[in-house]
Amino acid sequence: MLTSTHEASHEKLLTLHRYFVWAGEMHSQLLRIFMRGNDQRTVPVLRRVMKDIAKMKWPSKSKLDPLRTFLYLSYWYASLYVVIEGWNDLGLHDPSVDPLLRSPNVDLLRRYRNAVFHYQGRYYDEKFMTLMRAGQDVAAWTQTLHLAIGDAIWSRVQNTAPSRDRHYRPDSTVRSSKAARTGALWELR
Repeated sequence: MLTSTHEASHEKLLTLHRYFVWAGEMHSQLLRIFMRGNDQRTVPVLRRVMKDIAKMKWPSKSKLDPLRTFLYLSYWYASLYVVIEGWNDLGLHDPSVDPLLRSPNVDLLRRYRNAVFHYQGRYYDEKFMTLMRAGQDVAAWTQTLHLAIGDAIWSRVQNTAPSRDRHYRPDSTVRSSKAARTGALWELR
């Protein structure tokens, strides 16, 4: 059950959901790159990619496009941190999300977000690399957090919708609740 220290308005939750959808699109684009590499096992591929980035090299025989992979990985991670900020600003709590937000990875993700959206003079700046090197199973953690926070946000959006419209869709474009919970724009009209 999702709870909050103060009741977040439906509009504020929809706004948070918008940020989640943006993060979800970056995640979806990253998954599409993984599928082009003929490997749909998200967490193992993500672990391998992060390990390669941490070594500051890309395997020459990789079927993954390094520039696009780093781009979508970075924008997904940075956008996911924005969702965490909104979650915290709204004072939201959920038993599946709260333990994930107690991870030391949260601060590393904040620093990573700062590196993404503020110019860094080094290509492999430590703000990027620390998450890759010192984070605790960041690949599994980000994937789990993304799905858990998406479910929790969408549940709250549904529960705060005007009573006459309990199946509210943010702009009548969501074809499935899965799209709303994962942020997958390809599942939107």
